[in-house]
Amino acid sequence: GRSPSASMQQRRASRAMRAAPMLLLFFPLAAALGLRGAAAGQAQTAATARGGLDEVISLLQGMLQKFAAHFNEDRTNWEAYTALADEQEQDKQAFLTDQKSLLSSTTALLNAKRDEVAKLTTDLQTLATDIAQTQSSLKELADLRAKEHEQHEAELADLLKSIAAVTKATEVLAGQYAATPENVALIRRTVQMGITSLQVSGRQVQGLPSGTTEFLQGANPDWLKKDGSAYETYNTQGGGTTVLNMLENLRLQLEETKTQSISKETESRQQYEDTRLAKEEELQRSTTDQKEKSARKLEAEATVEQCVATIDQANTGIQEAEQFLRVLAADTAKFQSEFDDRNKLRQAERAATQAAL
Repeated sequence: GRSPSASMQQRRASRAMRAAPMLLLFFPLAAALGLRGAAAGQAQTAATARGGLDEVISLLQGMLQKFAAHFNEDRTNWEAYTALADEQEQDKQAFLTDQKSLLSSTTALLNAKRDEVAKLTTDLQTLATDIAQTQSSLKELADLRAKEHEQHEAELADLLKSIAAVTKATEVLAGQYAATPENVALIRRTVQMGITSLQVSGRQVQGLPSGTTEFLQGANPDWLKKDGSAYETYNTQGGGTTVLNMLENLRLQLEETKTQSISKETESRQQYEDTRLAKEEELQRSTTDQKEKSARKLEAEATVEQCVATIDQANTGIQEAEQFLRVLAADTAKFQSEFDDRNKLRQAERAATQAAL
């Protein structure tokens, strides 16, 4: 008996020997089929490679188009930004020019108005002094005129009394009782009073007959207290011619003095009225000038305040505009640098993509 393993080995060898002729027939066919498969694989691989290259080329071309589109977009945005920045800069520069011109003109106006206020203040002080002096002068003039009038009234009253006394003395002397010692004494007193009135009036007594001084010797009663009307209807008598001439001359001088006193009073009153009118006109002009200058001063002070506010606003506007221009210049420089850097990077990427294409 053979062992099972030996029997199995014999059967395997027998089958291999029977299959050998079939393998010899199969090998040429397999070889032919292998060559045909290799050629087909190479063709498929080439087709696959060609399709992948087309995709890469298409991708690179798309990248180049995107680079161009991005560049055009950036350039459009940059041009729009620079145009806006230029417009803003021009606007701010024009604003700065206007504000500086406004500042210059307003400063000149401010200085002029301040000078005007100072001058008007001085003028108003001078006017106030002049008005006070004119008012004081008018008061003094009125007081002086009142005193002159009072003196004239007193003088005129004395002259009228003296004229009345001399007239009565003449009547008495020419009357029935002219020769009595009492009447002579009264006449002497009257003559003395008339001469005194003339002297008080500042006149030189002239035309009196000789012997007048001797006639006036002695004390006599006041003739003004005597009533000469009782003698007016009496028949005149001859009397002392010297005394009558003296009384007549004295009466004439008293009348002339009265006339001159009245003329002087009229002249003084006219001078007072002329002076008062001139001073009142001067006072009116000064008062009107004071009102006008006060109004001008108020207007100038208001203009000064307005100029100060305008200057402050202009300075603030100039500072803000200059700050805006500095920020704009810094932003423009920064964005210019970024735009240039992006363009350089994009150009490098585009060049690399073009080289790869």
